[in-house]
Amino acid sequence: MVNKRNIILFIPIFLVLTFPIWKIPVASFLSPRGGDEPEDIQGRNESSHDFAMDQVKILQNQNGKKTAIIRAKSALTGDNANEFHLESVDADLIDKDNKITNVVAETGSYNVNTEILTLRKDVVITRLEGDRTMYSQLLIYSDKERTVNSPGKVRFVGEEFNIVGGSMVYDIKTDSYQLSNRVKCVIGGFVEP
Repeated sequence: MVNKRNIILFIPIFLVLTFPIWKIPVASFLSPRGGDEPEDIQGRNESSHDFAMDQVKILQNQNGKKTAIIRAKSALTGDNANEFHLESVDADLIDKDNKITNVVAETGSYNVNTEILTLRKDVVITRLEGDRTMYSQLLIYSDKERTVNSPGKVRFVGEEFNIVGGSMVYDIKTDSYQLSNRVKCVIGGFVEP
């Protein structure tokens, strides 16, 4: 006698008996596709980037207070997974009184672990309050230390001054500049006593 329960028990028996027929096509269908064979991995370009991003925005905070906003047209990862290579960088550095210093550069890099932003090529730093502008070719900003360092030649321009120095260190916490290596100043606005 054939009833529903017997038919249900017959299905697994049928699958076991016909296994040699459907094994090969199913195994072929379920096998992983190539791409990560050892010879493929060795042939990859070692300088390739893991990922690229467009219109990047990096926010930095200390003790819940925003300290910097770093924007870039694009960002790529390189050999070091913790470092981003940035193009067309536009950053706002914010001091303890919420005064903004804008920094623009052609290229740069940002290290996630050290929180250091390094800017290169035509770096222009503009203090929005006080109408001061600084020009350099290399600038290193440390968010942890809250310092800006320009080891190469720098030029400050303001309404009443023009200063050229061989290098500059700026401490954001104390709002103090230190210029070195043959500093040349032209200061206007003095009145004879």
